[in-house]
Amino acid sequence: MMVLLVGCNSKSIDPSIEEYLIPGDSSIEGIKLWDDILEAEKILSKRFVCEKGTLSEEFEKIPTLFVKNKKGETLLEFPANDEKVYIIRIISPKYKTKEGVHVGSTLADAVKVYGAPEIAYGEGVCAIYEKQGRMTFGLSGNDVYGNINSSNYMKYADRAIIEVIQLH
Repeated sequence: MMVLLVGCNSKSIDPSIEEYLIPGDSSIEGIKLWDDILEAEKILSKRFVCEKGTLSEEFEKIPTLFVKNKKGETLLEFPANDEKVYIIRIISPKYKTKEGVHVGSTLADAVKVYGAPEIAYGEGVCAIYEKQGRMTFGLSGNDVYGNINSSNYMKYADRAIIEVIQLH
């Protein structure tokens, strides 16, 4: 699994709008890291469809609030630990940073605006930026896994696609 977390601040966003802003302060849609997950569900369910479920991470299942639009497309995931949001996962390409980076962008797009990332491996490969909080881009693409690292990332930057943005 790959993850990118970006700090965000939230404005009241009309769910009928096709694009949403990732503000940059470790929050999104009015939900901040370490907010109570039940309160997050209460706030988000006013504009979105919310479903409780689990996110599988290696050997454990993590209680997660899945946020979907009215078409049933997953937009966001809020994994919780002790009933608190500890990661914000952005799944939808409709959410963009103020610099225009979104799910579906390439690592090359991120490097142009954020500079050199730290490359790390877990369940997948991710590019990590720690400027305004921690933002992680989960990467996928042909020959990326097992080959890309912090010194050769530009060799793969055009082929490494951002598949998830995580804020933590």
